[in-house]
Amino acid sequence: KDSKGRTGQWNQTYRNMAVRTLICALNWAKKQGLISRHCLEAKGVIKTKKRSRGEEAYVPQIVYDKFIAAVNVNFGELLEVIRRTGCRPAEAYNIEARYYRPADKIVVYPGHPKPGEFEWKNAGKTGKDRVIYLDDKLVEIVERRIKLQPEGPVFRTTRNLRWGNEAVSTELRWYAKKLGIKPAPTAYGLRHSFATDWLFQGGSIKVLADLMGTSVAMIEKHYGHLQ
Repeated sequence: KDSKGRTGQWNQTYRNMAVRTLICALNWAKKQGLISRHCLEAKGVIKTKKRSRGEEAYVPQIVYDKFIAAVNVNFGELLEVIRRTGCRPAEAYNIEARYYRPADKIVVYPGHPKPGEFEWKNAGKTGKDRVIYLDDKLVEIVERRIKLQPEGPVFRTTRNLRWGNEAVSTELRWYAKKLGIKPAPTAYGLRHSFATDWLFQGGSIKVLADLMGTSVAMIEKHYGHLQ
């Protein structure tokens, strides 16, 4: 249960991820000589069919529309940023006035962040700036929120706290249960839905990779089923 007494259940994907994370931690401990063996060493502990990330996480438009109509404004506008730009959830959580460039209608995270700045996922690997392009609706949302929150993250919970994966997952599961939607959407599912819709509409893979801050190879790996 969360602080509001709401309950939720992990879907199979999250359970598999949790077990894999535990296995990695135990393997590291064994490599460091902290333990001699562990019970999850045997092959076949996790027996799941490999699926494309985009195929697994896709959120149909009708489901997304139900969520947007039901959730509070704070949460809904955060979801809109992820779904309409294809950005990573963490990139949406960390939008601040200092990263917004109104003249170009973009949010830019530096490729070489200074202490105290948000470090986007591939900054250390590529050294490139991460550019998130906003449409007119998102420009209105971001600029309005910057006026409310000139310092720190512009998207916050009803308790004025920074959003995080756990808080977002809890909200999505709670609303999914309330709306009778199974399985519950995920924040990353919104990013992957953006990519899937883009490719279904004949969009360029190269442009999509730039929009999502990833590589063409990663797009082909996770969305090859669309071919």
